[in-house]
Amino acid sequence: MPSERVQILSWFQRCDIEQGDFSFESYLEKAVIEALGKNAFDAKQYVSAHTNRLWNFLLDENAKNSRKGITPLFSTRDFQKKIGYFPPYLDSSDKRSRFIRRGLASRPVLLKRIDALNSRRYEALGCLASILSGADRHLLTPPGNEGGIDFFSRIRQPANNHVFSGSYAPIRVIGQSKKYTSKVTVSKVREFVTAIDQAKHRYKRAGELVPDWFSSMQGPIIGWMIAHSGFQSGAADLAKDQGIILSDSSDIAEILSLSKKFYPNLSVTERAENLRIEVDEILSGT
Repeated sequence: MPSERVQILSWFQRCDIEQGDFSFESYLEKAVIEALGKNAFDAKQYVSAHTNRLWNFLLDENAKNSRKGITPLFSTRDFQKKIGYFPPYLDSSDKRSRFIRRGLASRPVLLKRIDALNSRRYEALGCLASILSGADRHLLTPPGNEGGIDFFSRIRQPANNHVFSGSYAPIRVIGQSKKYTSKVTVSKVREFVTAIDQAKHRYKRAGELVPDWFSSMQGPIIGWMIAHSGFQSGAADLAKDQGIILSDSSDIAEILSLSKKFYPNLSVTERAENLRIEVDEILSGT
């Protein structure tokens, strides 16, 4: 079970807050009622006792997101009075900023749609995230006994020399998606490390799944593990030592919301519906 502060963070990430200045305390009471299931009286007591701690927690999460490259949840307008700007303030006169702001409007709804995916559809979401990251080929492995691997993809990236131009040496991704309600443990990351090694050496079940287009190309092979609820600290440390990229559903929502390939000109509702359509299309190809 996620901690109370994580449940409150999750509520804010998925809440359709009106754009502009917002008072953290006024929204926090609603978050406590809806996310923690407290009644109005207990919610007021809870907010009175925990506002400062939760405000600082959200600010820390904002800073972590910035370091990861994810657009923060909000901008701080007045630290002492706990007033922020939601979503982060962006100059509407700049074309890129207008695109980002429009994309961020869909992020809460896309996260809710990701929440509703079952495990198999969450695996297909890994393929969709690869496509939006530049993959020209992908393979969703069969359900069930897939050797610890859920998808393969080939991501081409432009560069200034032929070795990393994408045409000769694309990044080859071995992926795994975990739609868990709790954080992924060290043992699960260790199992994925083993699966990657088996795929590289065409060994056991994982090796049998490797597509020809994956094995025939040159380029680095990396592991990408996507976990709905994130990772335990030990799991993250192990992944870092093994060169595995870790993402959670917030990362995937960021990719979806800010991708120029993912229907940026459609409404929020239409973009959310297209998430279902794209995942269905990937599943239909298996």
